[in-house]
Amino acid sequence: MVYRAAVFDMDGVIVDSEPAHREITFRLAERLGFTMNVEEYDGLAGRNTLETFAVLKERYGFKAPVSDIPAEYERMYLERLRAGSGGDLIPGVRPLIESLSLIGIPLAVASSAPMKCIMLILDGFGLTPYFNAVVSGDKLARPKPAPDIYLEAADRLGVLPEYCAAVEDSEIGVASAKGAGMYCVGFRNPSSGRQDLSRADCVLDSFTGGELLQLFKSEVAY
Repeated sequence: MVYRAAVFDMDGVIVDSEPAHREITFRLAERLGFTMNVEEYDGLAGRNTLETFAVLKERYGFKAPVSDIPAEYERMYLERLRAGSGGDLIPGVRPLIESLSLIGIPLAVASSAPMKCIMLILDGFGLTPYFNAVVSGDKLARPKPAPDIYLEAADRLGVLPEYCAAVEDSEIGVASAKGAGMYCVGFRNPSSGRQDLSRADCVLDSFTGGELLQLFKSEVAY
């Protein structure tokens, strides 16, 4: 198979933001009258805020409307990003992105995060110029694990999904990428907790060894 484009999840793949997201989720849970544990949070990794708290409402029956939560969550996270405490880049991801761009591979971000948060991160780390498309799951009818976000990313890149390789750190994200018909690289990020990445076509523990770049170099026509 010849791969012609790369699609990156953002949280846990480009930026190590899961600790920040976990803290915000726990704080909101306490305000709503219940307590979460790390294992429960990890089981929801990859979902957008609306989906996450819809699941939690079913479990805990809090009274607040789920539809009110994403705006507050976004406000809290944007506050952290502007304060510089939203998370650092994953080691090795900048050289990887730069190298893929240099050899002519079209790149996209496919993230469940709100577009404001995505762009603040990409702009803040100077990565925006490398990406040909940025897709937020907040703008789609069906979020991850549905394949819609990856299908949209492929469409914006002008590359058929089967010729795209996705990079994901969560079980839900892998399901989304595979459902779209993409080759999927699972990235095992300790900050993302215990994620079942068994459906991924390969799993990496690091971007620093060059394995992922070599995969694209050996299999992508450019």
